[in-house]
Amino acid sequence: MPQLPMPLSKTLAATVCAMLLGAAQAQSISASDIKNDYDNASFSTSFNVLAYSPWDTTPELGLKTQDGYTGVGVQGATNGEIDWRSGLSESITVDLTNPTAIASITLGLLFNGPEYSDVREVARITVNGSDTYSLRTGSAENVAAWYHGNTFLANVNYIPGAGTQSGEAGAITLWSPFGNTVVDTIAFAADFGVNSYTCGAGTASCTNQSDYNVVNVTAVPEPQTYALLLAGLGAVGFVARRRRANG
Repeated sequence: MPQLPMPLSKTLAATVCAMLLGAAQAQSISASDIKNDYDNASFSTSFNVLAYSPWDTTPELGLKTQDGYTGVGVQGATNGEIDWRSGLSESITVDLTNPTAIASITLGLLFNGPEYSDVREVARITVNGSDTYSLRTGSAENVAAWYHGNTFLANVNYIPGAGTQSGEAGAITLWSPFGNTVVDTIAFAADFGVNSYTCGAGTASCTNQSDYNVVNVTAVPEPQTYALLLAGLGAVGFVARRRRANG
């Protein structure tokens, strides 16, 4: 049986490894991806985006950048943000074609007040239609609390240099936010923050309610991707062994 020439064998191995390792990387859905899919449903076959605004029957999505972090929100109460006002909230829902665990979520524009006259803002995230989590900013700078329902899970630090000070991005990353839960739908909404009269050292210095935007969602590679990776690496090893045996 003719053997592969050395250059071709190396090229094949490098190409297969690069393709498979690329496939095994987690799928990252950026703010721009979310907006592009909402504007054009054929943009992606791996996810679908819906949006809701109590103040607009045909809401649009918009991007907002602060301190180098770009997030997506609804063009409703405030452009480029997901807003809560007077008991009502806008929302962005991402439906995943292939349900999977979530590796990370990055949110922006979450402040604890009184910067930008914001209250201690709250992001509400619902997975699979009914399982609700919330990220609640607090009195401490650059730290928020992660809850499952009303159960406290952990304190979460903001991204260094992108915390709760004015001029910064208010950006925070949640790693493995839902554990091993297989997720098919993620809905991002806002929730009531601390009352304005108790925000900012007991003064009425906060007049806005909760708002934030979505910077990035990263999905864990599907199990079949790992199986494909192992099979591909095995094939490359088989070619190498055959070459040595015939050499």
